[in-house]
Amino acid sequence: MIAQRTVICGLLLAVSGALHAQTADCPKRDVPLPSRPPQMSETPPADGIYSVDEGYVSAILQVEKRIKRGLAPQPSAGPLRDLLETPLGKWGYEGYLPERTANRVTRFYRSADDAVVAFSEWDYAADVGTIDIPGMDNTTLAGKPAGLIAMRSPSGCVSTTLSWKDERKLYRVELVGPFDAQRQRAMLMEIGEALSR
Repeated sequence: MIAQRTVICGLLLAVSGALHAQTADCPKRDVPLPSRPPQMSETPPADGIYSVDEGYVSAILQVEKRIKRGLAPQPSAGPLRDLLETPLGKWGYEGYLPERTANRVTRFYRSADDAVVAFSEWDYAADVGTIDIPGMDNTTLAGKPAGLIAMRSPSGCVSTTLSWKDERKLYRVELVGPFDAQRQRAMLMEIGEALSR
């Protein structure tokens, strides 16, 4: 009887995992960029994953097409974070996205598993002085508030974003690729913890 229950529980867990697992082709390529931000309720869903149109999850791939190869320019207000000693140091650097302000830089990385990370740092203190971002408080990094948001498209593909700030900069790490939401969250928290030390 105990053995049967163990087998049944194992099957239920496997089926549950399969329902939330992504296929190898996530995110979907060549899906057009949405024209406006996703409409998300203020109250997050029970599983913490917002349902959105396909274009929001794969948007990072469209933005990635505009990156420039080579080293990112140093912002006028101060140096960029060194990512070599973080988990991103093991990923392949692809390039940077030219930004409208010289104090914001977004660098792109790709893993051996074909996941893509966009790491953005914005020296908001140099541009606007102070900022307040509602909702950036559902998790913590080094004891400070941070925001962790996941989105799932109708195809089942997932994109997860981690945001936090210090006294000068706002950091944002967006991950998309063939990992489920739980793994993406764990990967982003590992990157965020390394950068918050």
